[in-house]
Amino acid sequence: MATRTKRILIGLASPRGSYAADLLIARGFSMMATDVGWNPNTDIFETDTEVVIRIEAAGLDPEQLSVRLQGDRLTVRGYRPESHSCTPVTYQQMEISYGPFEKVFILPEEIRTNPIRAQYRRGVLEISISKEPAETEPEDTVELQVE
Repeated sequence: MATRTKRILIGLASPRGSYAADLLIARGFSMMATDVGWNPNTDIFETDTEVVIRIEAAGLDPEQLSVRLQGDRLTVRGYRPESHSCTPVTYQQMEISYGPFEKVFILPEEIRTNPIRAQYRRGVLEISISKEPAETEPEDTVELQVE
């Protein structure tokens, strides 16, 4: 089990080509950049029992947030609506991104069919992938719990 756990360690594909990202990509887990909207900050880590993807996503509409598994790809899509108390507005500074986003994670073979949970709480989407195999085939759409 320890050898299997070591192989599950995560690599995060980084367009900047950082040393840590380059080292971890070889371990079988990567993230693909897409051209859909903005790119929320993401942490990926593991515990003894699961791999966790944590996405900073304050202000998202939970009704327009989805997590889908298709083969080896875990796709997260969401939408942050632009909201102003009055319209039109003239920005003096704009740092908050609005509109759609999409993130695609390529899962290592060892965990592609394992149980996946997703929870959106206080502006953070947390996706947990068990290190233990599932007893049944996984669903394409991951049920999202919203608190």
